[in-house]
Amino acid sequence: MMRTSLACLWLLGGTLLGFAACSGDSTAPDDDDDSNCRDCAGSAGEASGGTDASGGSAGRGQGGSSGTAEGGSGGDAAASGESSGGNGGKGGATGGAGGSKGGSGGAGGATGGTGGSNGGAGGATGGTGGDAGGAGGAMGGTGGNGGNTAGASTGGSAGASAGTAGTSGACSSCIPGSTADTLLIQNFENNSSLVLPHGARNGSFLTYVTGSSTVDPLEDVEMTPECTGVSGNCYRLCATGAVSGTDYPVAAIAVDLNAMTPYDLSAYSGIAFDLSGQIGSGTRLDFHVSTVGTTDVMYGGSCTAGVQCQDHYSITTSLSAQTVYFSNLTQAGWGFATAWNPAQVLEIHWQVTSIASTASSQAFTICIDDVRLVE
Repeated sequence: MMRTSLACLWLLGGTLLGFAACSGDSTAPDDDDDSNCRDCAGSAGEASGGTDASGGSAGRGQGGSSGTAEGGSGGDAAASGESSGGNGGKGGATGGAGGSKGGSGGAGGATGGTGGSNGGAGGATGGTGGDAGGAGGAMGGTGGNGGNTAGASTGGSAGASAGTAGTSGACSSCIPGSTADTLLIQNFENNSSLVLPHGARNGSFLTYVTGSSTVDPLEDVEMTPECTGVSGNCYRLCATGAVSGTDYPVAAIAVDLNAMTPYDLSAYSGIAFDLSGQIGSGTRLDFHVSTVGTTDVMYGGSCTAGVQCQDHYSITTSLSAQTVYFSNLTQAGWGFATAWNPAQVLEIHWQVTSIASTASSQAFTICIDDVRLVE
């Protein structure tokens, strides 16, 4: 089996500290010679493939140690098994760890030895740590010509990712607006979808759908604000999906103001907000305010009229910055009639509603921002 020379540069902090080399002869070793040529001290990975007259010993590779600016690369490919009757060469080694970028994974094992009882194994896992995980190993070794089991067909797994990625460049340099205004329900400048705690308010923004409509983020999953990159208005909250199904299906963003218990808005005349995005031609935008009286008991209200519950006070709206005054809200008239009571508000909804009773894949994206009470 041919052996190669391996030279190592030893670097620390960008300074060359030393050089080392090791080499083996270029002739095939004796049958029981299992010596290897290894790296000396560098951060690169090492690899060696032992030989055996009755089948190659498993090739081995060891990933590099943690990098300083970048993780060490993984081991070189393991050598093929030799002769017949033994096992195939084993896969590549573990990638280097650490550094600002994870080390690449070890290369996959070479072709398995002929006649081995098992083919060569696949490459090992990639390097861990750094801003990005090390790449996976190359393709694994193939089975021995006479082996019982083929080698792994794929290389090593991709390296694990490092810590949480930073925010995008646009928002990392964006100057968030103030959240100090006590009339604010949320302007998302704190990069959160939880209601600001002004006026003892306590709630969150979530999505919901009816029929076979779809929405992202999913229902009852905490929403994550989207970066706009505009200083003073760095974030907004968005949902995308499609309105589908029967019985006037909908998809919506909703916010509760007091953990799904009544909140008193009788001191205010309305709500202002900025609504943007796009909706399908077969849908419209509605703004709803649900109260205890319009809401089914199963959702925290007092309505016991079954399918006639949920006829909330509402108005059709548009994609724009606007103020909706409570005096302009009415029930649609199809459900249980109850008096408007601003002292018992449960939720506020921005709803994409099918115009027809049946809808098929009416795509939408709606984004809300600067939600505030109006005195």
